[in-house]
Amino acid sequence: MKKICITSSSYVLLIYILLNNKDFKETLYITGENLIKNKEVKNIKILKISIFPNIINRVINYVYFSILLKGKQKYVVYGQDHLSASNFFVEKYEFRVIEDGLSFHNDYITRLKKNFSDENRIKRFVRKLLKINCHHALDERIKKIYVSNLDTLSKEYSRKKIECFNINELWKDIGNSKKEEIKNFFNIDDDVLHQTSYKDTHILLLTQPLSEDGYITEREKINIYSKIIKDNYKNILIKPHPRELTNYQNYFKNIILLDKDIPIELYSLLGMKFYKVVSLFSTSVFNSFMECDREVLGTVENKKLELEFGKIEYSFIKAKKE
Repeated sequence: MKKICITSSSYVLLIYILLNNKDFKETLYITGENLIKNKEVKNIKILKISIFPNIINRVINYVYFSILLKGKQKYVVYGQDHLSASNFFVEKYEFRVIEDGLSFHNDYITRLKKNFSDENRIKRFVRKLLKINCHHALDERIKKIYVSNLDTLSKEYSRKKIECFNINELWKDIGNSKKEEIKNFFNIDDDVLHQTSYKDTHILLLTQPLSEDGYITEREKINIYSKIIKDNYKNILIKPHPRELTNYQNYFKNIILLDKDIPIELYSLLGMKFYKVVSLFSTSVFNSFMECDREVLGTVENKKLELEFGKIEYSFIKAKKE
């Protein structure tokens, strides 16, 4: 049975490939623009569509895929179920959801369910008419859910559907030739790896789309990160969020800028080492694969961010010594 991967997330794309490493090249990939950049990879079918979640896109996607896949064999579909193109596949095929960050965890799911319950009658009618499912694996038709951490997983999910994975173990279980294929799939820059691999003196700064989302201006964002870089003055790596438009090399000349569309997890699996990971309040700081010191600066020193995101205190997580 053939497979489809539908996602707008490089992390979800990576986990899908690790889970299906033997036949990932035979997959039909449905992605947003620029998620899969390597045009030389053979046997990859990339179907680029609009993934913005509005009603028009949902209708267009539903009709488009109904025509495209009419009469075709059955597929198993992996990925994210909240995208505008996902409704068709949740209804027609076996759908397996892959986590993206902390989106399946207690606090987020509680807020999401409240949003669904607070919808007015018109929105509920439109949702039912257009067969728009309750996303983030809350739809009863979802067959399986892949997560990396059971400890904070919401109790809303049936444990019978859950399959827990360890990204490091998935990586260890595949051969070197397959690892090279995955590296080529993501178009990894070898020069960046050579500069950073097997050295634990680098500080990784995880930036966030704060100006793009309208919380602060571009200049305010740059001022915040300028202070962080000044306080950690050498061996700085910057990993922008995929939604960011800021070119940090225009502002900071002595940093190494990582590709925003390559998951930081893959860089780490390929040997990139960090002395410390720093962020304002990105949840990626809490990824268990990061075996280094982690620093969350919080929002308390910026009134605009504190107003938008609440009071997030400074915290420092010391790396566990073996």
